[in-house]
Amino acid sequence: MRSFQAHVISCLLAEIERRAALLGNSDPIRILDAGCGRGDLISELMHILRERGKLAGRCELYGFIATDRMAGKTTSCDDLVESLKARHPEVGWRGRIRLVPSGGPWPFEDRYFDITISSQVLEHSRQLGWYFEQCYRVLRRSGIGLHCFEASEMSRAIGIFPSLAAGSGLVDSGNDRPGSDGICQVIPSWKRVLDIGERVGFKVSPRYNGCLLRRKLSGDSTAYRYSRSLFDNFAIRLLALWSPVTLISEKVQRDS
Repeated sequence: MRSFQAHVISCLLAEIERRAALLGNSDPIRILDAGCGRGDLISELMHILRERGKLAGRCELYGFIATDRMAGKTTSCDDLVESLKARHPEVGWRGRIRLVPSGGPWPFEDRYFDITISSQVLEHSRQLGWYFEQCYRVLRRSGIGLHCFEASEMSRAIGIFPSLAAGSGLVDSGNDRPGSDGICQVIPSWKRVLDIGERVGFKVSPRYNGCLLRRKLSGDSTAYRYSRSLFDNFAIRLLALWSPVTLISEKVQRDS
């Protein structure tokens, strides 16, 4: 497993366990990979949950592929569905993996998910406000969005020190998107992303960046449940220069 993918899964394990305690013992925990690429993150998370046993039966994983005229000619999610069926035949993927036009509403009902994931997606989005609006719409009350992305601070630093790219998520995403190189990127700062999320109605904060910093320094590529850190506000400022960063958006306002 790649180091950055292990980081995303470790974040998810912590949030899944927190959500399980909040919901009690019966309700399913629905997780949406918003921009699931080839489905590698979904597949790895399925494996990890199965190994851990107790939460595997409660977690339901979903995903969508965003189509974009500049990013290729994706007109069907059949290949991804078949790939996931081959790896995890016990799940009915046909109803869980969907296609959405770029800039279109996400094809899921309101207040359906407990967790949404964006793993190196925000830096490819032209409409961050719309993205967060859709994220807010599909999340249940107190649901969270996990956002791991390369901020503009990293682009500027790599322009000055190209060797930083060797340690960045640019070469270790674990979630490749066919054709994404053709997308015109306007990469925001992490503070800008935080501000947009809060204007939509989320409570947004850095989380698990201290864990990622330790992972980067140690070279660890295993997935395990993270713990909260007191140093996330400091760690994100340091990480933003040479690595993707992590924000959590929690739905705490405005819902009826």
